[in-house]
Amino acid sequence: MTLLSKTQQRKAKAQSPLVRWMEQLTIVRNTCAHHGRLWNRSFTPAPTAALRTSDALALLPEGQSERTFGSLVVMAHLLRTISPNTTWATKAATLLQSEFLSNPLVTPAGMGMPGDWDHTL
Repeated sequence: MTLLSKTQQRKAKAQSPLVRWMEQLTIVRNTCAHHGRLWNRSFTPAPTAALRTSDALALLPEGQSERTFGSLVVMAHLLRTISPNTTWATKAATLLQSEFLSNPLVTPAGMGMPGDWDHTL
Protein backbone atom coordinates (compact mmCIF):
# COMPACT_ATOMS: atom_id res chain seq x y z
CA MET A 1 0.00 0.00 0.00
CA THR A 2 1.33 3.42 -0.97
CA LEU A 3 1.35 6.25 1.56
CA LEU A 4 0.66 9.80 0.46
CA SER A 5 3.13 12.59 1.04
CA LYS A 6 1.98 15.63 3.01
CA THR A 7 1.59 17.60 -0.22
CA GLN A 8 -0.51 14.82 -1.76
CA GLN A 9 -2.64 14.62 1.40
CA ARG A 10 -3.25 18.38 1.29
CA LYS A 11 -4.25 18.23 -2.38
CA ALA A 12 -6.55 15.26 -1.76
CA LYS A 13 -8.30 17.16 1.03
CA ALA A 14 -8.70 20.26 -1.14
CA GLN A 15 -10.24 18.29 -4.01
CA SER A 16 -10.88 14.58 -4.08
CA PRO A 17 -8.79 12.75 -6.72
CA LEU A 18 -12.01 11.10 -7.80
CA VAL A 19 -13.31 14.46 -9.07
CA ARG A 20 -10.63 14.60 -11.78
CA TRP A 21 -11.24 10.96 -12.68
CA MET A 22 -14.97 11.59 -13.02
CA GLU A 23 -14.24 14.48 -15.36
CA GLN A 24 -12.02 12.18 -17.41
CA LEU A 25 -14.62 9.40 -17.46
CA THR A 26 -17.13 11.96 -18.74
CA ILE A 27 -14.78 12.73 -21.64
CA VAL A 28 -14.36 9.00 -22.34
CA ARG A 29 -18.12 8.53 -22.30
CA ASN A 30 -18.72 11.47 -24.64
CA THR A 31 -15.99 10.30 -27.01
CA CYS A 32 -17.59 6.86 -27.20
CA ALA A 33 -21.11 8.25 -27.53
CA HIS A 34 -20.07 10.36 -30.50
CA HIS A 35 -18.05 7.57 -32.15
CA GLY A 36 -14.73 9.29 -31.58
CA ARG A 37 -11.26 7.76 -31.60
CA LEU A 38 -10.33 6.57 -28.13
CA TRP A 39 -7.54 4.02 -28.50
CA ASN A 40 -4.54 6.39 -28.67
CA ARG A 41 -6.04 9.48 -27.12
CA SER A 42 -4.30 11.45 -24.39
CA PHE A 43 -6.19 13.02 -21.52
CA THR A 44 -5.40 15.67 -18.95
CA PRO A 45 -3.63 13.74 -16.19
CA ALA A 46 -5.66 12.79 -13.12
CA PRO A 47 -3.98 12.01 -9.79
CA THR A 48 -3.18 8.34 -9.26
CA ALA A 49 -1.19 8.29 -5.98
CA ALA A 50 -4.26 8.54 -3.74
CA LEU A 51 -6.16 5.94 -5.74
CA ARG A 52 -3.26 3.49 -5.56
CA THR A 53 -3.56 3.51 -1.74
CA SER A 54 -6.67 1.39 -2.23
CA ASP A 55 -5.81 -2.31 -2.43
CA ALA A 56 -8.18 -2.70 -5.38
CA LEU A 57 -6.32 -0.01 -7.35
CA ALA A 58 -2.79 -0.75 -6.14
CA LEU A 59 -1.98 -2.17 -9.59
CA LEU A 60 -3.00 1.04 -11.37
CA PRO A 61 0.31 1.86 -13.08
CA GLU A 62 1.80 5.30 -12.56
CA GLY A 63 1.20 7.63 -15.47
CA GLN A 64 -1.91 5.76 -16.60
CA SER A 65 -4.18 8.69 -16.01
CA GLU A 66 -3.28 10.18 -19.38
CA ARG A 67 -4.20 7.12 -21.43
CA THR A 68 -7.31 5.09 -22.11
CA PHE A 69 -6.17 2.08 -20.11
CA GLY A 70 -6.11 4.02 -16.84
CA SER A 71 -9.72 5.02 -17.41
CA LEU A 72 -10.65 1.39 -18.04
CA VAL A 73 -9.00 0.32 -14.78
CA VAL A 74 -10.86 2.98 -12.81
CA MET A 75 -14.15 2.11 -14.54
CA ALA A 76 -13.67 -1.57 -13.76
CA HIS A 77 -13.06 -0.76 -10.09
CA LEU A 78 -16.08 1.51 -9.83
CA LEU A 79 -18.32 -1.07 -11.49
CA ARG A 80 -17.07 -3.87 -9.22
CA THR A 81 -17.82 -1.66 -6.22
CA ILE A 82 -21.32 -0.78 -7.40
CA SER A 83 -22.16 -4.19 -8.85
CA PRO A 84 -19.90 -6.93 -7.43
CA ASN A 85 -21.12 -9.55 -9.93
CA THR A 86 -20.41 -7.44 -12.99
CA THR A 87 -18.69 -9.06 -15.96
CA TRP A 88 -17.84 -5.73 -17.59
CA ALA A 89 -14.07 -5.95 -17.01
CA THR A 90 -13.91 -9.44 -18.55
CA LYS A 91 -15.95 -8.31 -21.55
CA ALA A 92 -13.78 -5.20 -21.95
CA ALA A 93 -10.56 -7.26 -21.80
CA THR A 94 -11.94 -9.68 -24.40
CA LEU A 95 -12.93 -6.79 -26.66
CA LEU A 96 -9.50 -5.17 -26.28
CA GLN A 97 -7.77 -8.41 -27.20
CA SER A 98 -10.01 -9.45 -30.08
CA GLU A 99 -10.92 -6.12 -31.70
CA PHE A 100 -8.42 -3.44 -30.75
CA LEU A 101 -5.10 -5.21 -30.39
CA SER A 102 -5.72 -7.26 -33.54
CA ASN A 103 -5.72 -3.99 -35.50
CA PRO A 104 -2.17 -3.24 -36.73
CA LEU A 105 -2.70 0.49 -36.08
CA VAL A 106 -3.39 -0.08 -32.39
CA THR A 107 -0.52 -0.69 -30.00
CA PRO A 108 -0.71 -1.51 -26.30
CA ALA A 109 1.56 1.48 -25.62
CA GLY A 110 -0.86 3.74 -27.50
CA MET A 111 -3.54 2.80 -25.01
CA GLY A 112 -1.16 2.97 -22.03
CA MET A 113 -1.35 -0.76 -21.39
CA PRO A 114 1.36 -2.36 -19.24
CA GLY A 115 2.77 -5.77 -20.12
CA ASP A 116 0.45 -7.58 -17.71
CA TRP A 117 -2.58 -5.51 -18.64
CA ASP A 118 -5.03 -8.42 -18.65
CA HIS A 119 -4.37 -9.02 -14.92
CA THR A 120 -4.76 -5.32 -14.09
CA LEU A 121 -8.18 -4.85 -15.64
